[in-house]
Amino acid sequence: MNLEDLKPAPYNPRSMTQHALDGLTFSMGRFGDLSGIVWNKKTGNVVCGHQRLRALREKYGVNLQILDSTESNDEAYIYTPDKTVKFKVRKVDWDLPMEKAANLAGNATHITGNFTLGVNQVIDDVLKDLPDVASSLELDLLKINIDDPVGDDEKQDEEDEKKSITCPNCSHKWVVK
Repeated sequence: MNLEDLKPAPYNPRSMTQHALDGLTFSMGRFGDLSGIVWNKKTGNVVCGHQRLRALREKYGVNLQILDSTESNDEAYIYTPDKTVKFKVRKVDWDLPMEKAANLAGNATHITGNFTLGVNQVIDDVLKDLPDVASSLELDLLKINIDDPVGDDEKQDEEDEKKSITCPNCSHKWVVK
C-alpha cells in the first residue's frame, strides 16, 4: 500500500486554512498522532483521549481489559468485555513539560479545521441512509449551527496571523484566542 492509495473522501466536509495546516503539521511532527488514546508511561497520565475513555466507561463500565500489543512496546489495546471490539492506546515516554505541550496540541481547536457548507449534504445523506446514527449524533442540530468558512481561507489566515505568538525556542507560531 502506498500513500497515494489513501484517497480523500470526496464528501469530506472539512476545510483548513494554511495557518491551521501549518500548526497541525508541526504538532504531528513533534508529538506524533494525538488522536485516539495516548498514555504517558513516565507519568501514568492520559495525554489525550480523556473523553474517549469517559465514553468507554459510560458504555462498558469498568469491565474493560487492557492488554499490551504483542507487536509493539508502544501500544496496548482496550478490549470490550466480549472482546469483539478493541481500542488502540498509544504509549509514550515523555517528561511532564512535553506531556503538557502535547495535551495542549491535542486539544487545540485552531488546528482542527472547519466544517464547510458541504457538511449539510453529508448530514442529509446520513439522515436518509442511517437514521439511527444520525439521531444518536444529533446531526440534524449541526445543520442549524454551521458557519460558512468556504472561500474565507485568505481572510482567516490574515486574522490568525494577527492573533499569533512565536515560540522563542522553535519559532513556531501559535494562535492566541
